[in-house]
Amino acid sequence: MSNVSRHLKTVFKHRREVRKACFKMGLYYQGLTHDLSKFSIKELKVGFKYSNGKQSPIENEKQEFGYSYAWQHHQNKNPHHWEYWIDYKKVSPYESIAYGVKIPFKYVLEMVADFIGAGKTYNKKTWNKKMPLEYYLKTYPRRIYHKDTDKLLRYLFTLIARDSVSYTDSLKEIRKNKKKLKKLYENSSIFNI
Repeated sequence: MSNVSRHLKTVFKHRREVRKACFKMGLYYQGLTHDLSKFSIKELKVGFKYSNGKQSPIENEKQEFGYSYAWQHHQNKNPHHWEYWIDYKKVSPYESIAYGVKIPFKYVLEMVADFIGAGKTYNKKTWNKKMPLEYYLKTYPRRIYHKDTDKLLRYLFTLIARDSVSYTDSLKEIRKNKKKLKKLYENSSIFNI
């Protein structure tokens, strides 16, 4: 299979899996528009060159160069990525610190769908509902999240990972309780769930 067809197949599968998860949570617009920037020239060129079907072409480009312009483009066009929500505070005339801005609720839910979609795309038949939580916990130390966003993500991924409920039913449960969760999150009361 050529890199072009492999990459397009991967993008379409990822978008389909994210769309399914978004729809189950009642996020129709986001499900339809998720990752449209992947069809931009900047991102397609990298996808076509570095696609191997095992991991994101962006990761493969980063391994070669140590950075990825395609990733910079992608994260700056898609607010469901944590990197989109980083700001800087000046602490001295010569020093700034990065901090996480509270991600709007709908993008937190889309991020959850993105974790599911990416996991199902790259792990294929070995994917299970505990993987989004495991991935979140593994990558958390290297990421910058607002404390309330972190609490909400941990809550949602833990909800999905439960043994007693299918991940599809967990997503439907999130949809059913979306207004309550959003209110708790916006009032910084997410830890009271």
